[in-house]
Amino acid sequence: MPNSLNIQADTKETTNIGKFEIKNVPSSTAIVISNSIRRVLLSSMPGCAFASLVSPQLAHEFCAIHGAKEDGTQLVLNIKALNIRYDDLFEGTKEAYIDVFGPKIVTASDIQMPDGLEIINKEQVLLHLEENEEFNAILHIECGRGNRIADPFLKAESTSLGNILIDALFNPVRDVNVECTLAKNNPDLTDVCITIKTNGTISPGILLNTAIKILNTHAKVFADNNFSYSASAKPQEASPAVFKDMELEEMGLSSRTLNALYRFGARKLSDVIMLSREQMLQIPHFGEKCFLDIEEKVKNMGFDFRHE
Repeated sequence: MPNSLNIQADTKETTNIGKFEIKNVPSSTAIVISNSIRRVLLSSMPGCAFASLVSPQLAHEFCAIHGAKEDGTQLVLNIKALNIRYDDLFEGTKEAYIDVFGPKIVTASDIQMPDGLEIINKEQVLLHLEENEEFNAILHIECGRGNRIADPFLKAESTSLGNILIDALFNPVRDVNVECTLAKNNPDLTDVCITIKTNGTISPGILLNTAIKILNTHAKVFADNNFSYSASAKPQEASPAVFKDMELEEMGLSSRTLNALYRFGARKLSDVIMLSREQMLQIPHFGEKCFLDIEEKVKNMGFDFRHE
């Protein structure tokens, strides 16, 4: 078992790179353990990010900004690059504000942040504003894990005109590299080196500790259960009712079928099986091929469409 943890690089909050070496891990489990830590670091770390913005100068993200060099798309990309340090994670949404008057190079330092939140890359340029031009915006900040794409279908309340969604990069981890090297004196043991690169909002050491705690929590669920198998017991088949609350995106449908159903308002399998074949074919942009695509999967789960 590992008997030491040797920190090879500075991991204070002023740096964004930490290098950790774990000595004498059994070779049979070294790759499994280190890659599990890597996957959790890349997918499940909590953080804060800008999730959307509202501005009277922007009807949508693809329009030009009057009196500015950048357009809506470039502004969204610039905001997406901002890194937020937080005192505590929170639920719901907090608001930040931009209220500037040109001529001015608008940077992250011009954003009025709520208490407990701070942008660490304040030099990030957002806009180049011309003389006598004004720009105002409200930025919505949320907390979450991993990353969330700006998909209006996943957040129906955010599809109102003028509310522009932003890809929320909650995860402060930017890259993780794992190296496994056989110990010099014992080929049955391996030295594992984990290098973590962050966005600078939190120290790599805290993130590594958080990832290990998450893995430990999941492993404990299995460890606390008494698994037993009886040779006479027959495997139970899943009841069709189990699939009723399945999200449509989990069914492996084509993009065309999925988008048509989303626009119609369907989100789960239960929303679809209550319709008849004729009603399905009346959905805009949903043709015979789309129906055949979903019909096969619905019947494989033990369901059928309503018969008129």
